[in-house]
Amino acid sequence: MLTKNLSTDSDSLFNLLFVHLLFHELVKDKAPWDIKRKEKWEETIGTSFPGTDTIVYYNGYYMTPEQIGNLCWSSEIVTI
Repeated sequence: MLTKNLSTDSDSLFNLLFVHLLFHELVKDKAPWDIKRKEKWEETIGTSFPGTDTIVYYNGYYMTPEQIGNLCWSSEIVTI
């Protein structure tokens, strides 16, 4: 059934792939949504950048800015 749906709905599959690739381009290292960088952190989070290796408290967890970025963009919860 999945194969039938994919083969008959190639436009939807293309759109899904396009959105995924676009999203990846926005969140990868040094991309516009890369909040582990000082300027993007301050623009997106709205506070001064705490530093790359600094542990901060966010939404009930202690994590680094990189882990917060993973949480925000992938629903991944990383605990230390």
